[in-house]
Amino acid sequence: MPLEQWVHRQPDHANCFNPGYLALLMQATVKAYEKQAQPMPFSLVFPATTMVLHPGIRSSLPKTVATGWPKWLRDDPQIRVDLASSMRALVPSIKEGALTALRSRWIAAAPGGRLTISTPPTLGKSPIAAEFEQDLSAATFVGKWLARAGTEQDIYIKIGVRP
Repeated sequence: MPLEQWVHRQPDHANCFNPGYLALLMQATVKAYEKQAQPMPFSLVFPATTMVLHPGIRSSLPKTVATGWPKWLRDDPQIRVDLASSMRALVPSIKEGALTALRSRWIAAAPGGRLTISTPPTLGKSPIAAEFEQDLSAATFVGKWLARAGTEQDIYIKIGVRP
């Protein structure tokens, strides 16, 4: 499903799912994942970005990466439902964000369909810095956590979505 031209998008959608903003969140996730394991499988940008963006899912993230991925999903079955449905709805926006991150060279393609860190973006101060820091913190947590959660197939199986 292609996205509408930028000028025809609803302002709320354009603001919340701005490709540059999503690219920054993905860069933080890929960086954290790579520090824990190896370059991140491209397919994991979809659940990772959804977990950061969805307020209900993000607020239910555990406090530590030691909490197991399967246990977290098992303890609150609604998370699986929300994650799967939101992820499907966000696929076009996440793809656009990933293209922005790749074109900006904030992340780079690595062998085996993986993503790695490239040139980190330079960020200035902004009036919404506190909220942005919370988003970046969530993206970093999700990257570390997914690096410990198993293979990309295991992660998708637990969500109930075929990669």
